[in-house]
Amino acid sequence: MSAAHPVDAPRRLLLTRSRHARREGVGHAKKAVSRAESIRAFVLIEGEFTEGCSRRL
Repeated sequence: MSAAHPVDAPRRLLLTRSRHARREGVGHAKKAVSRAESIRAFVLIEGEFTEGCSRRL
């Protein structure tokens, strides 16, 4: 097994913090709605979305 590249450590930390922030956000949103309306799965979509956005998925 090879040692991790030193540049990988900051990236792993960033990814870990990002995952934590997403879970925390989803948990906060779930508290605001009923179980029937709760988030059960989500997908991250790259890009910028606004009210006037005409981008189709």
